[in-house]
Amino acid sequence: MLASTDGARAPRRAAAALLAALALLGLGAAAAGAICLDARRMAMGGTSPPRPDRLCADNPAYMVVPDRGGEGGWVLPLPLGLIDLAGNTSKLDPDDDDFDPLYVANLLANPPIHLELKDPDPLDGDLTLDLGQNHLRLYWEDADLLIPEEPLDFGSRWERPGLGLGGRFSDRVAWRVQAAPYLDGRVETGFDDALYGVLAGGDSLKPNSRYSLDAEGRATAGVAWKFVVAGQLPAARETEIYLAAAPKLLTAFGMADANVELVAVTGDTLFASDSLDVEPEILTRYTDGVNMGHGIGLDLGVAIRHGPWDLGVGVRDIGASIHFSETKLERQYMQEGGPDDGDMVTEVLEEGAEHDYELDAIWTVNAAYSDEDWFVAGDLRVRPWGNELHLGGEKRLGPWALRAGTHRDRRDQWQFSGGGGYSFRRISVDLALETHKRHFQDERGLALGLSLRLR
Repeated sequence: MLASTDGARAPRRAAAALLAALALLGLGAAAAGAICLDARRMAMGGTSPPRPDRLCADNPAYMVVPDRGGEGGWVLPLPLGLIDLAGNTSKLDPDDDDFDPLYVANLLANPPIHLELKDPDPLDGDLTLDLGQNHLRLYWEDADLLIPEEPLDFGSRWERPGLGLGGRFSDRVAWRVQAAPYLDGRVETGFDDALYGVLAGGDSLKPNSRYSLDAEGRATAGVAWKFVVAGQLPAARETEIYLAAAPKLLTAFGMADANVELVAVTGDTLFASDSLDVEPEILTRYTDGVNMGHGIGLDLGVAIRHGPWDLGVGVRDIGASIHFSETKLERQYMQEGGPDDGDMVTEVLEEGAEHDYELDAIWTVNAAYSDEDWFVAGDLRVRPWGNELHLGGEKRLGPWALRAGTHRDRRDQWQFSGGGGYSFRRISVDLALETHKRHFQDERGLALGLSLRLR
């Protein structure tokens, strides 16, 4: 029997859609925060110089901290990654025999801003099938590159760009009213030891055993309406202290909060008709219709400048939560017995119920030293889904600059970077090399970045 061309290509299209969705949901937000468009910062480990345009979102005190000069301007990244993309367009087409869904997923996780100098190894490991009377073992050598042993925990909190207006109450105190798109999302998922061993470790599937997968995810989006007041305290000698508070109203267009549990239990033998009992259960709370949520939050910040030294501490969303007056809670599970045996059933547990969407506070601590020839900086970002530490610096040699840095990423692994730059008139050209682990395969990548700074 001959299969149609469309039918043969359908699995590839399905794989493309699935991996694209996973990449956008799982790594898209993380990559957006991890990929640095400024090659100068990229070469210095992703550090944030103590400048208003870099740290205002995390520390509102920097709204009134003076720029030290020479560091500002517009950054224009040059998308070197388009070079690689132009030579691999066939891998993006599900109707092409060269279609590579993993390439699509990695591309979504790593937008073609930087040029990847080290492609991840292809997943071409051997596949082993071992059958026995009371065991089943299906082992793929590359499975551990795609399936992490530690639970996945990633998320994003986005509140930019902001539009508004501002002014001054006095020479030392400034104010600003602004509105910005607001997005919060988080996904946590993981296998138990038994299931991970079967999927990635080459363990055998055995009778009378239990395997489980748990996943939680939630998201909300809307607009943040913020009123920022920041000012400088009177200080002696070279010390300058800046404080800021930014109360805000949060208007959310909707929310969703889901918990997924998948349990598989094997019977007395693996090869009977009822040898595997799969029990999926999904609890989902979400807003239905045009119901909007309203909440409050508070951002605080302090920045201290003493001579060439800078120190800042900022916290976002203290005590923040969004109240939804009407939500629906549903439970989905597999029907057992009766004419609908094996079908998924949806049961409404609550309808029109109130719900508070809680937001965890996020912290940013930064420090820097800057003089005519040296710049050294570091920042620690404490997020509910993981912490990041960035360290880096540069040595200026006339119009030239040499840079190096390191950062500890969300997977608790150290990455390294370096590069340089050249300035002439009001234009700077910056080049950077950076290691990373943003590929789906659990291996280190190497990226080249290039940007222009217009002052």
